[in-house]
Amino acid sequence: LIISAMACSGPQDALLPPPQADSQTVSQDGGVPLDALSSDAAPELKIISIKAQPSAKVSTVIEVEWETTIPATGHVEFGLAKGQYSMSTPTTKDASLKHRALLLGVAAETAVHLRVVAIPQGSVVQVHAEHQTKTGTLPASLPKMTLTNHDKASSAGGYTVVPVHSLSNSWLTILDDQGRYIWFFKLEAQVPTAHVSMDRQAVIFMGDSFNTSEAIRRVSFDGRTETQTQVPGIHTDFVEIAPKKYAALGWEVKTYENGKRHLLSDTIIEVDDGRTPKKVWSMLEHYTPDLTVKDYGGKGIYPKEPNAEDWAHGNGLHFDAKEDAYYLTASGPGAGLEAVIKVSRSTGKVLWTLGGPYNSLDTGTDMTLVDTPHSVQTTADSVLIFNRRYKKAGACSDAVEVTIDETGQKATRKWSYASPACYQCYFLGNADRLWNGNTLINWSTSGRLDEVNTNKNMVWSLSVDLGAGFGFVHRVKSLY
Repeated sequence: LIISAMACSGPQDALLPPPQADSQTVSQDGGVPLDALSSDAAPELKIISIKAQPSAKVSTVIEVEWETTIPATGHVEFGLAKGQYSMSTPTTKDASLKHRALLLGVAAETAVHLRVVAIPQGSVVQVHAEHQTKTGTLPASLPKMTLTNHDKASSAGGYTVVPVHSLSNSWLTILDDQGRYIWFFKLEAQVPTAHVSMDRQAVIFMGDSFNTSEAIRRVSFDGRTETQTQVPGIHTDFVEIAPKKYAALGWEVKTYENGKRHLLSDTIIEVDDGRTPKKVWSMLEHYTPDLTVKDYGGKGIYPKEPNAEDWAHGNGLHFDAKEDAYYLTASGPGAGLEAVIKVSRSTGKVLWTLGGPYNSLDTGTDMTLVDTPHSVQTTADSVLIFNRRYKKAGACSDAVEVTIDETGQKATRKWSYASPACYQCYFLGNADRLWNGNTLINWSTSGRLDEVNTNKNMVWSLSVDLGAGFGFVHRVKSLY
């Protein structure tokens, strides 16, 4: 059985369940001899042929392979010092003679101490075997990152998925809480967004380019396997709504004035891995363009329709599984639709529109909740929006959290943050609410990430060398 195991980032997650009263732990490194146990307790279980080395594709990922003399399940505990195993891969579900696991979350050129654990089928006995290896070096063209810990104890920690783009190179990367590269993949072109897959076996990302793509790509953590799900015309953002099932923004062009005008807009496309993509929602079926505007501009954005006016340019897509609803942002050069939109997935109905000429929510006197929005994410009781505000000279991009009263059709500001440095993102940018209540804000074109707490205090910040910037960033608590 070949397994792609995934490590737990925190010590609490890494601990094994406490042994039962009648269990025995057997060590092949000086512990209780195996032949001292009855055949019922441990029927000659031994761990043999341990191999641990960096992946040939991703030097920071350690591939561990081992065999057992009888069918067993197993996992690998690992850490940076002998006997101090703060991380662990999950225990395999099926007993086997051959085993494989990946050690994730370790920086380059770092010694790794590991302990292989085997558990015979139908038993609680554990057999241990220890080993040591080292991660490899990083590619020289990876941009340098600089981390500042303002309040390390208050940071959420975890791992941040970051597409990094410079003039000469593009990389898909994962950084640890110290800003170190712990995973990387060389890209052929700049891509806007990437995610750790729901099954925690791979990284998924939109292939080809920002404005048009033909596929969602999936690369295994060891870099050995790459698959593609064909989704013609997707652009800018996508989400995984179930394991290997995706929803993406897609382009749509409609003609008006007897074919004289072509307006560019968006759809939501769904696709199961390996199946035919299906359009499930269309923006132009729910909003009527104002044709008194003579030219919405933005021509040339969609290569297949270079003369189409960019009436409404979808930027960010979010799926809330509990609500079974999509949230998306629209912000084009012509300001035909500057809004955050909530759509029922089951009915395709627009539940509300916040911002722009089609606004359906009462915002009171607060007219600045939405301004060239680029990302949206639901929190426990509100929505978190990243506004670029790039069309106004001197305006600062910001993250705004808004409480939505759907019954009363009202929107109220709950929290917001703009950096004292007043970054203005003319491209991309997003905000990500973390599990401890902090917010990770991506000032993409400024090449900076800031983690701030609910009191708007900086706790963690990271910057990249001048000449590089970020795509959408997302943080996960664990890589497993």
